[in-house]
Amino acid sequence: MFEAMTRVIFRPGEFFTELPDNHRLLRGAIWVVLLVAALTALVGYVSTLPQVDALGDPFGAFLIFGLIMAPLLTFLAWVVSGLLARIVAGMEAKPWAVVGYAMTPQIVLLSLLLVVAALFPPALTPVGVISPEELPDTMARMTQEMQTSLLGVSTTIITYLGLGWFLALIYLGLAKTTGQPNKALWGALLVAFLNLAPLAVSWLLAPL
Repeated sequence: MFEAMTRVIFRPGEFFTELPDNHRLLRGAIWVVLLVAALTALVGYVSTLPQVDALGDPFGAFLIFGLIMAPLLTFLAWVVSGLLARIVAGMEAKPWAVVGYAMTPQIVLLSLLLVVAALFPPALTPVGVISPEELPDTMARMTQEMQTSLLGVSTTIITYLGLGWFLALIYLGLAKTTGQPNKALWGALLVAFLNLAPLAVSWLLAPL
C-alpha cells in the first residue's frame, strides 16, 4: 500500500495508467480512505482539545462527536465523489479507486497538521462559567482565536492545498483510466463543486 501511495505522489501518471488492470491496486484504495479517515479523526481530536480546555469539562462531548463524525464524513465524501466520477466517466474509469488514491496527499498533509497541532496548540482564553446568552459570543471569540492561531492558519492553507492536489489527481486519474480528458475534467469539476459547496456556505454565513 505504501509503495502505491508513493507512486501516486511522485509518479501519478504511470500509476493511474496501470490502475485499471491491476486488481491488487484496485483493492488497495479502501486502505488509503481508511487511513485518511483515521488521521482526520486524530487531527480533529488534537485540534479540539484547546477549545474543550477553555470551555471546561461539560463540553468534552465535542471530542467524542468529532471522533465519530470525522471518519464518517471522510468515508461519505469518498463514496459520493466516486459516484459523481462514475456518472461522468463510467465504471471503466474505476472511479472509487481513482478518488481513493487521489486522497493520498491528504495523508502527508494531515500528518504535517498533526505535528503542528501537537507542537503549537493555540492558547485560548479560558471561559469559566457562562450563561446560555453568553455562549454565542464566547464561541465566536474562540473561533476567531482559533482561526488566527498558527494551527488555524496552517489548517486553512493545508485544506486548500490538499483540495487542489486532490482535484488534480482526480482529473489525471480519470484521464488516464478513460483516455478522455473531457470526461476527466467534468468529473473533477463535479467533485470540486461537492467539496467547495460547504466552504461557500460557511463564507456566506460568516457575517451572520
